[in-house]
Formats: sequence, C-alpha cells, structure tokens
Amino acid sequence: MLDDRNRTMSSQQYVGEGAWNRGSDIMAWECLLGEQRGGGRVSSYAAPGRASDLTALPKVNIDVGAADFREEDFAYASVLWKCGVQAELDVWPGAFHASDLLAPTAVISVATRGD
Repeated sequence: MLDDRNRTMSSQQYVGEGAWNRGSDIMAWECLLGEQRGGGRVSSYAAPGRASDLTALPKVNIDVGAADFREEDFAYASVLWKCGVQAELDVWPGAFHASDLLAPTAVISVATRGD
C-alpha cells in the first residue's frame, strides 16, 4: 500500500474483483488512518506514495502485477529515481495482488519468484 487517496485509474479499475481490490484497499487505509484517509494531513511515513523526498532510502525493488494498483508503483518509482535512489520496477503482465501466493504454480507466479 502506497497511496491512501485511491485517485489512479488502476485503483478504480478493480471494484469487487480479485484478491485485493478498491474496497479492500480503502478498508485497509481506513483501519490505518481512520477518518484522515484521503485527507491533507496524512504523513508520508504512513502513506509513502505522498513522499516527495526519498533520498535516504536504500536500493528498492518494486514488483507489481499489471492487474493491480500499478500507477501508484510507477509514481513511487519515479520519485525514487528523481531522488537518485536505485530502483527496479517490474510490471508482471497478467499478475494480480498476491497471485504468486494464490496461484503458485502459474507460469507468471514462477517467473515473479525467479524459480
């Protein structure tokens, strides 16, 4: 979970579908932030997608399924790169949140793990 605002197209694409969808994401953010979810007073420590300065972070590897909230990951990786942090972003076609756990023998799941 990176951004509590759920403003991206991909965060609105999967309503009621999949292992982790918009409803799951909103519920999780509300459990963490309560009524502050989506508001202007949320710390980037709670919602890293809001951060503008990530210079102190170590190398980062981001894996996301193409059938997931991918734009949040793109935006986060972009801020990392802008801040000079080494980051790898892998987008897996056909993969969804936790697909490697829910369908561990699927070709894409095996590929994501590098088996």
